[in-house]
Amino acid sequence: MTNNSWWMVGKWFADKLNLNLSDNSLKLQAASYKKTGLNRQDAKSREDKENMLTNVRDELIKHLERLSDLAYQRRAWINKDFPPGIEYDDPDLVIHFLYDETGIADNPESGLNNILWNSNEVIAIKNLIEKLDLVLDNYDVGFISPKEYIQLPVPEWQMVIEAAKEALVIFREVRSASEN
Repeated sequence: MTNNSWWMVGKWFADKLNLNLSDNSLKLQAASYKKTGLNRQDAKSREDKENMLTNVRDELIKHLERLSDLAYQRRAWINKDFPPGIEYDDPDLVIHFLYDETGIADNPESGLNNILWNSNEVIAIKNLIEKLDLVLDNYDVGFISPKEYIQLPVPEWQMVIEAAKEALVIFREVRSASEN
């Protein structure tokens, strides 16, 4: 993994644990991980890394499922009627996951061989991000209700839904092929 990838992993963990760490402390922590723990070739270290990446990948797939399901978006994101086991959900969580927590929106290739398993997944995520960027550029998503762009939905949001559906098909094909 590159130093930037280790930084993203540290940032993701810090965000999940609600830690307030500066970029410099995350970089130091990433360097420490690289030297001492997560980069060793022993079985435990590899297993921990694989489990962590699997969890991030599973979260990505969960977000793709929600982005691809207009009925879910209307029920949960607009009406705040969450399915059992979900206490809160919002489109901002998806956006923060893609743009802030994983950084995959800025550079999908950085996820290759980590949370993205092949180039088809990279292409699918690029396509999804391109559509999300249209929504973010044309609507003040952080300041308006999701109802404003999801309820109808606006044409740009419909493109997001379709791109998420396409990505989900690719992710499921890749997972199915890896299980065989």
